[in-house]
Amino acid sequence: MRSAPPSPTPTAPGVRSRSPVPPSICAALAAPRSSRRSPRTRSSRCAPWAWAAVARALLVSLRLDAARVLCRGALSLPAGELAAHFEEHTAAALGAPLPPSLAGVVPRLGPDDPARFAGALLGARDRRALIEHFDEDWFDNPHAGRAIREEDASLPGPGPSRATAAALDAGVTEIVRVLGELT
Repeated sequence: MRSAPPSPTPTAPGVRSRSPVPPSICAALAAPRSSRRSPRTRSSRCAPWAWAAVARALLVSLRLDAARVLCRGALSLPAGELAAHFEEHTAAALGAPLPPSLAGVVPRLGPDDPARFAGALLGARDRRALIEHFDEDWFDNPHAGRAIREEDASLPGPGPSRATAAALDAGVTEIVRVLGELT
């Protein structure tokens, strides 16, 4: 099976525009750089441009999540404050300010934005814990699956959150590390 990008790019000539995403790219999302060359994983066949594309997509997604969290409440501000607030926070999260006329549209704001962003950070931290406990191929380990099911069954209902400042900081650290490996 040949690795191919999901759409034509200058670095991958001759690829059809409707080609499916190869399984190696899906495996790339779960596998770190150290396992890319492992003969046991499909991701070893992934082209370097695919790793860069995964890193860019992950970074853009996280930046949009951060912008959503920072811009919460912006739509209820007076017009003058809205413009300044929106431009300042989108510049901080996205690297460039978006025009205030896009407030509420890009990024689309919703009530679950903080939970989505915290979930991405906690997910990165949890992935690191799985790697440390079950090794790099945790996703192939039946014991890891059992541990995940047991944790899910024992999660408490409403009450103290897992999203402590330390846990979120650990997630940020892990995401920075993973993005560094993907580029």
